[in-house]
Amino acid sequence: MRLADVFSFLNLSFGLAGLSYVFSDVGKAALFVYLAALMDGADGYIATRKGNSDFGRELDSLADLVSFGVLPAMMLWSMSETLFPIALAYLIAGAFRLARFNVTGSNDFVGMPITASALLLSSVIHLSYFQFAPFLAILLSLLMVSRWRYVKIKDMSLLSLFAAVLIVSIFVRDASYALIFFTAAYAAYPLVEVVRNVKKSL
Repeated sequence: MRLADVFSFLNLSFGLAGLSYVFSDVGKAALFVYLAALMDGADGYIATRKGNSDFGRELDSLADLVSFGVLPAMMLWSMSETLFPIALAYLIAGAFRLARFNVTGSNDFVGMPITASALLLSSVIHLSYFQFAPFLAILLSLLMVSRWRYVKIKDMSLLSLFAAVLIVSIFVRDASYALIFFTAAYAAYPLVEVVRNVKKSL
C-alpha cells in the first residue's frame, strides 16, 4: 500500500463520518465533505509526484463516490423526501463521471469533477441556502455528465490558496462564501472558453 492510498482511506473515512450526521445536522455533514476533499487533494498531490498504481486509482474513485457522491446525495435527501429523485440523479451523474474518468487518459477533465461539484453543493448547504440546493444539484449533475472540458489546475500557488480557504471554512462558517466563489468560477470555466473562442472567430 502506498502513502497516497492512506489518504484515500482517510477520504473514505470522512465520507462515512459525514453520513452519520446527515439526518441530525446536515450543516455539520457538509464539513466532512471539506475534510474528505483535503484528503483527496493530498492523495492526488502525492500520487502525482510518487507515481500512482491501478489499485490506487480505483481506490481513489471508490472513496470519491462515497464522500462526494453518496454523502452529498444523502444530504439532499435528508432535507426532504421529495428530493430523492434529484439526489439519485446527482449520485448517478457522479458515478458516471468517475467511471468515465477511469477509462479516459485526458490531460483535462471531461465533465465537471465530482470533488468540485460536491464542494460547491456542500458549501451552499453548509451556509443554509437550502432552497437553492436542489436546483444546484440538477445543474451540477448536468455538468458532470457533460462533454465540457475542465482544465486540471497544476499551479501550486493557486492550489495552496484553495486548500487554505478550505481549511479556514471548516472553522469559520462564512469562509464558505469564498469556497462558493472558487468552485462556482471553476464550474463556469468552460463558458468563459466558449465566449473567448467566439470572440476569436468574429
